[in-house]
Amino acid sequence: MKKQEISFDIRHLLKKCTENWPAKVLSVALAVVIFAFHRLSSLEERFLSVPLVVETPDNMIPASSYSRVIRLRLRGNGSEISHILEDDIEAYLDLKSHTAVGIFKTPVQIRKKGTALDVEPLEVTPIPGEVTLELDHQAGKLVPIFTVTQGTVAHGYELVSFTLTPNQVQIYGPTKVLSAISSLSTDAVDLDGRNEDFITTLDILNVNPFVVFQRDGTTEFRGIIREVIVQKQLDLAVVMRGLADELSITSNQPAVVRLYVEGTQNAMEVWIPPPDLVLIDLSSIRQSGTYTLPITVSRTIEPLTIQRIEPEQLSLSFQRIPAPPVAEEENQEPEEEL
Repeated sequence: MKKQEISFDIRHLLKKCTENWPAKVLSVALAVVIFAFHRLSSLEERFLSVPLVVETPDNMIPASSYSRVIRLRLRGNGSEISHILEDDIEAYLDLKSHTAVGIFKTPVQIRKKGTALDVEPLEVTPIPGEVTLELDHQAGKLVPIFTVTQGTVAHGYELVSFTLTPNQVQIYGPTKVLSAISSLSTDAVDLDGRNEDFITTLDILNVNPFVVFQRDGTTEFRGIIREVIVQKQLDLAVVMRGLADELSITSNQPAVVRLYVEGTQNAMEVWIPPPDLVLIDLSSIRQSGTYTLPITVSRTIEPLTIQRIEPEQLSLSFQRIPAPPVAEEENQEPEEEL
């Protein structure tokens, strides 16, 4: 009896459930939609900016400009999405299947990590959703490095030479980009006020974002600074020393020689030649006649040096001075008067 009653109740329940079933199904679906809409309407938004990762084959590399940062719109429960970190969501372009040079339009894909894996519901929308990017073969190249200077060394000094170590750098990048690069410059070297050798580290300037250096992108500058050395020509009168009293020089022209001196610019600017710097020693001349005599320098002129004298000797003529006449005696006695 009880089994029959249970069987009757089940049949009755099934009958009730299947009565007007299209309306009931529609009601359930509508309830699900209303529930989902309610949940979606209660979701909050948050925006993040994350790096855009480009995944390419090993021998390919991006060759056109693109946004390195992607803006992400997050929708979900406010208390949950507020804890998502920028490192928990990765935006990337999957170009690993492209092995030929070309321009490709690729959708931005999302990879969840960390705390973002446990957040539900979570809707992540990249802005923009697609990125157009050119791919090229990756190449390497060794190029020379050059530098420029600015400013002026201290007065009287000059930069005589310099070296860069290394003076070349290995670079990598897209083939078409590297073909246009023949050399790379460094930061300018400041010479203002320098008066001694110096060493400084310079950054190699990389103006192309697609080019990377094999090393750290620096070079060592070693500058050699020396005082400026100048030469000066002086026309100086020769001082005659030791001429005997009974002799005279018969030359009508003053004895002038050309003296060449050398030294640092700073020393030369303040040096004044003494009046008796060059001379001829006449103490050995005792007779009239013409003699060729050497010209000598009376003293050192440090820190300057004498390069040469032109001429190194002079021919001078001498004659004896006549003796003055002897005067008659004026003290004769007068005659006696007769």
